[in-house]
Amino acid sequence: MSLFIVFILSMVFVINSKGSELTSDDYYLKDKAYQQEMEAMNNAEKYGNPVHFIVKNDTLHITFMSKVQPDSLTVMFMRPNSRKLDQEISIDRLPMAIPTSEFVKGNYEVRTTFYVEDQFCEQNTDLTIK
Repeated sequence: MSLFIVFILSMVFVINSKGSELTSDDYYLKDKAYQQEMEAMNNAEKYGNPVHFIVKNDTLHITFMSKVQPDSLTVMFMRPNSRKLDQEISIDRLPMAIPTSEFVKGNYEVRTTFYVEDQFCEQNTDLTIK
């Protein structure tokens, strides 16, 4: 019984000696960046999340479904399980077609950033390339 009490007291001491802060040191900067990201996502929603990805006949088609054309469109293809397979593409004009052979088959998280009428927009999409 006394060994159990010593064990519990030592665990309490070890846990209390480690930092248990729930916020990071630069929480204000992270919160500010998160707020900007949320505003960019809301801006994209205003335009109806206009970037569409369609995989058809071994080709990935990227289209912009809005009357207003974007400026400086960047598409980041991120593999959840392998950072080495991430790809970033800057697009000058739409629509665009990319052969799916340039990608490893699987799931991707696609982050699209662009400017429309001087507003920064961000759209996130899940994509599966078979």
